[in-house]
Amino acid sequence: MVTAPRVEVCTEEEVHLPGSQVKGTIRIHSTSAIRGDAIQARFVGRAQAQFDGDCKRRYSNLHTIVDQSQEVWKYRTLGELLGLNEHKDPSEPSSHSISANTRFPFCFRVPDCAPTSLTVPGVPVTIRYSIEFRILDATTVSIYYDHPVVVVRPVCVSRPIAQGRTSHSKAIQLPGDRSILLELSLGKTVMTSADEIDAQITVVNSACEESRRKYRTTNCVGLPAEKQKISVGESYSMKPVHNVPGLNPDADLPHFLKLSHSICLEVGRSKTLVLAKLQVPVTIVTSFVEIAPTKATPKEGKHNFINIFENDTFQIC
Repeated sequence: MVTAPRVEVCTEEEVHLPGSQVKGTIRIHSTSAIRGDAIQARFVGRAQAQFDGDCKRRYSNLHTIVDQSQEVWKYRTLGELLGLNEHKDPSEPSSHSISANTRFPFCFRVPDCAPTSLTVPGVPVTIRYSIEFRILDATTVSIYYDHPVVVVRPVCVSRPIAQGRTSHSKAIQLPGDRSILLELSLGKTVMTSADEIDAQITVVNSACEESRRKYRTTNCVGLPAEKQKISVGESYSMKPVHNVPGLNPDADLPHFLKLSHSICLEVGRSKTLVLAKLQVPVTIVTSFVEIAPTKATPKEGKHNFINIFENDTFQIC
């Protein structure tokens, strides 16, 4: 029984950074030799946006981030190696074969401007990188394989030495003398994935109707089980326990995509009947860079026989 050839692509790293190299090998598993003239490897990165507009029209835009190709193997006759002119019909089927279970190395470079891979259900934009592998028999592709590659563009910021809480509030006037006041206090507005969201929520219900509140990032956190409603004239505060999910860091692909994040606080009687909403922007990064004090450097000149020094400065390590 003859089994179909199986292609295996292995890269040295699982995650690649902008400016780094994508190195690896392509291995063909087969019980017999494979007919072919050449083997091509191609590193492709594309950003694609698809969304529905008015009048049921579907819009699509495609942006190529990287497109590099290399010939990892090609059959050459002795005359071709010696530089002799040999005329051959390119459409003529090949009589050459590729040995089974053979490895072929490849190496590509990730562009310095490459954004982070992005594939999120429900998001109309995808950023995908892959290694495409082809075996050519004359002008026909006999074997094709696509191997995904993950690229992460680090978004690093210096960790603040001292960061106080930031408060945001919004008052929503309802018909008559009714109103709802939302207050959201955050311990920090720059976070990494899996960080705990240090949030203090206060809802002042001055409306004539009882309201229910929901706190939402990617998931929703409602009122505690023992607190079924916020009564008229009541002020209620709570500190939900929630962590940042595995989100892509903030990104900006000029003229194509801008990725930002926010914490949204909604108050209403149901998910479909929202009475008030407060949205606070936050920044998601991949990591923090620690900072350390450096030695002060003296200025030129003297004053009362004492050197004048600059104030303490900090640099990123």
